[in-house]
Amino acid sequence: MSALTWKREGADWSRRFSRVVPDDRHPGMWRSIMPGGGLSDMANLSWARNAILVAAERKIEWETRERAA
Repeated sequence: MSALTWKREGADWSRRFSRVVPDDRHPGMWRSIMPGGGLSDMANLSWARNAILVAAERKIEWETRERAA
């Protein structure tokens, strides 16, 4: 299985270093677990997954700039 493929783990969705979990209070809504361990804002599943991708892109861009400096 590719590291970029989402897979189901119980109620959660995960991929290599990230996880999307259902919101405790609002059925059908999800939160992304961010790299620092915090939770994102509530979103539908597609948007919660996208938040993980955006955070990863920012981290890669920041690391690339830091190495170049």
